[in-house]
Amino acid sequence: MFAAAAELEITEGSIEKREPPEPDILCELQGQGTTAFELVETIDPALAQTVAAQIKLQQVLRERAASALSDLGDALVFVQYVRSTLVQERLRTVVNLIEYLRSLPSGFNGDHLVPRDAPLGSVVRAVRVTRGSFVGPIFQVEGGAWLSDPLVECIGRKFANRYPVDHRLELLAFYELQFTPMVAMKIPEVGAYVESRLLESQFERVWVFDAENRSVLFSCDRSTLNHRHAV
Repeated sequence: MFAAAAELEITEGSIEKREPPEPDILCELQGQGTTAFELVETIDPALAQTVAAQIKLQQVLRERAASALSDLGDALVFVQYVRSTLVQERLRTVVNLIEYLRSLPSGFNGDHLVPRDAPLGSVVRAVRVTRGSFVGPIFQVEGGAWLSDPLVECIGRKFANRYPVDHRLELLAFYELQFTPMVAMKIPEVGAYVESRLLESQFERVWVFDAENRSVLFSCDRSTLNHRHAV
């Protein structure tokens, strides 16, 4: 996907996965010859914890609701929590949330804001009930952590490494599991960082790639910087 988006012509059958301390990928790149790519995924370490907490909370809600919410047997219930609340707080209010859902009108479908003065008001902001061919109730809950974007830090760690290669080396930082709606705001910082350090690194070129949208978000190569400095 990356090669297609970056319009790189890689010789068919030449891609090899390598083991550390070598860079991750070795291939033949048309016009460049033997080229190694070091890969790094841009992902906040908190993401895995957030996903695990969401899954746990959804399971607990479904187990508790199975017998208590017969009216929601065909429903998907999305729970929007107060952003600052922790997963422990959310787990402690499961029983209150079940009781709150039981208080909704029979056959309720749509959005319902939880009053701030309700017992749940400090933890749950709103619920959305969608009726359909569900075997429910099925719960979806909002994530509970603000995720940072460690793109610059990821690139910096790779710049600090030394790789046992005697051929061209490029760095590919990519997004896959972490969403990228705000990444455009990060690119100017990334550009300044890479341009100030690329010539001192082993890398000939740095890429930033969004796997979900199959798009190259940024690239910078040594030859362009050398030319700019010469001018």
